[in-house]
Order: sequence, then structure tokens, then C-alpha cells
Amino acid sequence: MIQLTVFERGNSKCIAQIDSLVWLGREYSEAESTRILKPYDATDPKGLKCIRIAYVSHTDHAISRWSLSLIPIDSDRVRVESAGKNSYTIDGFILEPFKPIEFKLPIKIKDRSWTFTLEPIVQKVTEEDEGFVNVLEFKPIAPYSNYASISLDFEDTNAPQSIDDLSHNAMIAPLQNRLEHSIDSKGQLDITVVLRMLEGTLGIIQSAVTDVEFFERAVQVMVNLLDLDQGWALTLNKMGEWKVVATVQNPRSEQPFQKVPNDSLLSKLKESGQSAWMRLGDQNLTRSEILIGLSESVGAPVLNPSGQVVGGLCGVKFVDDYYSNATKDLLNKSRSQTLTELRVIIMQILAGCVASGIAHLTMRSERDQLETMLEQYFTKKVSERIKTDPNLLRGSEYEITSLFCDIRNFSRISANLEPDLLLEWLQESLSTISECVPDYDGIVVDYIGDELMAIWGEISTETDQAARAVKAGFAMIKAVEQLSDLWMDRLGGKGFSVGVGINTGNAFVGNIGTPRKLKFGAIGNSVNLASRVQGVTKHFGCPFLVTHHTWEQLDGKFLGRRIGSVSLVNIPAPVDLYQVFSDHDPEKLTMCQNYELALAHFENQEFSEAAAIAGQILNHHRDDRPSIILLQRAIGCLIDPDSFSKTIVITGK
Repeated sequence: MIQLTVFERGNSKCIAQIDSLVWLGREYSEAESTRILKPYDATDPKGLKCIRIAYVSHTDHAISRWSLSLIPIDSDRVRVESAGKNSYTIDGFILEPFKPIEFKLPIKIKDRSWTFTLEPIVQKVTEEDEGFVNVLEFKPIAPYSNYASISLDFEDTNAPQSIDDLSHNAMIAPLQNRLEHSIDSKGQLDITVVLRMLEGTLGIIQSAVTDVEFFERAVQVMVNLLDLDQGWALTLNKMGEWKVVATVQNPRSEQPFQKVPNDSLLSKLKESGQSAWMRLGDQNLTRSEILIGLSESVGAPVLNPSGQVVGGLCGVKFVDDYYSNATKDLLNKSRSQTLTELRVIIMQILAGCVASGIAHLTMRSERDQLETMLEQYFTKKVSERIKTDPNLLRGSEYEITSLFCDIRNFSRISANLEPDLLLEWLQESLSTISECVPDYDGIVVDYIGDELMAIWGEISTETDQAARAVKAGFAMIKAVEQLSDLWMDRLGGKGFSVGVGINTGNAFVGNIGTPRKLKFGAIGNSVNLASRVQGVTKHFGCPFLVTHHTWEQLDGKFLGRRIGSVSLVNIPAPVDLYQVFSDHDPEKLTMCQNYELALAHFENQEFSEAAAIAGQILNHHRDDRPSIILLQRAIGCLIDPDSFSKTIVITGK
């Protein structure tokens, strides 16, 4: 219902509530003067029933008797047409005679000293109004849910058509022209004809998913196949807001262009998740009355694989003269309703095709992202496993070995480099150490500034993950030594090296990014510990440290020594750290044995013995920082025995 108010020079002269055709103009004669500015039922020159309002006297020949028509479309839109010789304006827009235009309310129409305002009347929805939008009984099927249970067995099935062929064929034979073939003499649908009409549409729409104009072409098929005046494809965001992504108008239609579908229809699609339709106007109107432009709006929801509404297909059909003479006889109320339901059924199938196409596009996008990520991160062996089991990337808890490798003296060296040279040095350094990871079946996970993170573990199916990680770490140290020589001159005579820290333990491995931005990684306390271990390689002057969790898995394959019990920042319990060596050099073996003997004396509070052995080690290895630290601790405890602690506390990262 819409409220029409007529003003003359700002003074209200007439108020009327309208829901059907209204004509405005001048009086017929003086005899009609008693009805001026009083709405009354009439019949227009075309024989259509209407509400007539004469707003000027019969002597004002500047205004035609039938000058301006108003047709409510729904609760907040109206179709306006000027049929006279005078000029009406709406917000400065001049109406051209006999060219109807649809406007969203409220609006003001001006004619000289007269103003006509049209405003929506807000009404509460009652139980009687619930039937205004009809819902299709059969619910749509979510893509990839149970299509396998549907079987359509056609005889003489032709090869799949292209989407252009379908559009062309649908244009030649619109739905109305098939009415006399699909509805029998009793007004019942011939399901065989209907099924043949639908043949191939699913495959045709899905074949267009590679087209950048997918939505527009799908709507084009819908408009042509169902002979609609206009069609839309829409998406529904997480905030519940509709967005029009494609609009197609039938080139044969002379009806006014609409920017958006009917609001009530869209609300029903979102709330019910079912296909729906609505007819605007009295269902009992005659054929002549229907020609004025009353319409049917139809819509079907687009579902995601979870069955949630993520979009919709909508269309509007103004009843027109496309029917054949044989078909006109069938246009009674029941058969018109049958035709509407047929439209909605076909639209629901087309919406299912679009849903499948969107799901396919989403899956293809995820697959492309997966392929890119596989190429960036994984070895061929790991990639093949992930391709056969993509759930590995969704995330799970695994026992992994985490490695962190950091470039030493990076800040000091980079402070004196030009940005382009700094970037080149950093990229070449990270590339050099990265290449060592896949050589030992590891996975490069991330780069944090001048630091690399890599993991080994169950996701790569390798059983000797700790040993492979240690071998990769030694390869990194050796590769950087060679790279340092090559860059020495360009870095102002300064060399550089790396520090490697490793830990083994459980962590969550998988996508730690977002649905829009995949990022494969590992998170957990064991990963944090590996990062802290790498950080304290500087404190102990050791290029390579591992935790006791990793050392136990190495099972004597590498030479090493226990550095001691260390308390690290943000790590709850002290951790035993081990320095690992790349070979079993006899001299290093002797040093390791002597150091661990000195450490045992210290932890037994035998400080003199510990200091003596540590001093002997330094006679042969002057720069061995672990022995220096141990000697300092032993001397400190000799001076103050109460200062003894087995644990070395590290206060910084």
C-alpha cells in the first residue's frame, strides 16, 4: 500500500491510499466538478479499471483528462508514465510521454503549482500476509551433497550444447511457446516434456565455470530459457547483505529496467533457503488488466556445500502478448499458477548449476593455491602424499623436528649496506640455506627476517627426522662458509656465519593462515623451544645446539657434548642442551669427554676439579666458550658456594 498526497502551492488537497492503477488529470466537464480532488472508481480509455483523481477543472486545457498514470509495483516502488502533453518532473528529471519509468519511494512529482508525493505505508506483517510470497515445496540440493542419487534417463540424448547454443535456442523457443505442449487439456504438466526442456542444462552451466563472465552468462541462459523480462545473479555476504553481481535484460522486453529484485522475495530466499515466487496485483484480473504491466517475481537460492544460502538467482516477468492464440485459451488462474511453478522449478535447477559451478571454482582455487604452496614448500615425496590426502594441510598434531637458522652479525653488517645490496645479500643467503632443507626431505615453513624455519616429521613419512634435520643444519653451516668468502669484499671485508637450533616434539602442523590466505606452518611449545635454542647459540659461542629431545633420537650417530641445563625465556622448565659436531674428529672427541667430566664434577659441587679440567681444555682450545663459561661458574662457586645452581639462566632471547 502506498500513500498519495496531492498539494497545491504547498497546501494538501487530497490524500489517498493506493494499491492499483491510478490516473491523474483534468475534469471531463463541469458536471464532474463535484468529484474534483476526490478519488473514485473509473474505467480508462483502454477499458482498464482504475482509480481516477481529477486535480484541475475542465477549463484547464494544459492538462489532459488522462495525463499521468501511477502503478504500484510493491510496497516501496511505483511505475510512473506521462500520457499527456504537459511536463512532469521527478527530482528534476523530466518524464517523457509514453515512456514508463520505475522509481523507488518516496518521490515527489511536480506539475506547475501542483505536487504529488508518493510514500510507502509501513504495515505490520500478519499471519494472513504470510502467503504473499509462495515457497516451492521441494528444497534445493546443496552442491556435491547427494546428486549421485538423482538419475535422469533420457532417450535420444544429444551431445552437450555450448552455453551460447543454449542461449540461442532458448531465445527462439521461449517457455510460453512451449506451454501448449507441456500442459495437457486438463491443465496438468507433462513431465516428459519438462524433463526434455531441462536436458543438459546442468552440464552446460557447469561447463562455463572457466569463463570470467560466469554469472552474467548463467543469468543470460535463465532469462532466455524462462523468457523473463529481466534476471539477476546475487551473492549474500556474511552480514546478510545482498549484492547484485550480474543483471541481464531481455532485448525483446519493453518493460522498465529494474536495478534490484523484489525485497520481499530476497528476504524469503534468505530466511527459508527455498525457491519462491510472488505475483504483484489481484490474481483475478482480466487479460486486459494484466497487460498494464503487473508482474511475477521468481527466485531460487544458491547454496554452498554446507547447505547455507550464499547467493541467489532472481527474475521478473511482466505478462505480455507473446502467447500464441492456442495458448491464450489456457490462461486461467490454475494454469497460470502451473506455469509459474514450472519457472521456479527450472530456476531452482539452474541455481543448483550455479552453486555447483561456484563450488567447483572454489575447489579449483583451493587446488591452485595448494599446487603453488606445494611447489614452494615441499619435496616431491611430500607433495605426492599431500595430493592424495589434502587433509594433511587442514592441520593435525604431529611429532616433528623444528630447525631455526639465523644469520650471524646481520644487524651489524646490514647497517652499512645500501638497500639494494642488503636485499640481494639477504635473498642469496636465505636461498642458500633453504636449498639444504629439501635435500634432506625437510619442509621450509617460514622466513622471519634473517631467520629460516624448517620442519621434519611424520608429515614427510621419514622415520629418522632428527638425523635429517641435523644433516641439513650442517649443510647450511658449510654452504654459508663458502658464501661468506664470496661476499667478503662486497660486505667491507666482514664475514658472516649462521647459528642453528633444533628441537623435537609435538606441534600442530597445517594451515595456520586464513581461508583467504593459506599459510602452511607449525605452532606449539616445541617450536618455540627450537627458536629459543637457536637464540642461545650466540651465548655459548656454538654454531649448532640441539635439545635432549633431539639428542636422544640421534642415537649416537653424531659426536656431541652436553652443554648443561639451561633455563630459557618463556620456557617453563630447564632444558638440557647439546652441541653437535659434523664429524668424529679424535681431538674433538677428547674435548667432549673432558668437558662432560668437568660438568659432572661441577654439578656434584666439586668445583676445584671442575675448574682444573675446564682450564686444561682451554689450554688446547682457547676459544671454546662453553669451557670458559663452566670455568667462570666453578670459580664463582669456589668464592661463594651459596651461588651454586645446576641451571644456567638465560635472560634474553
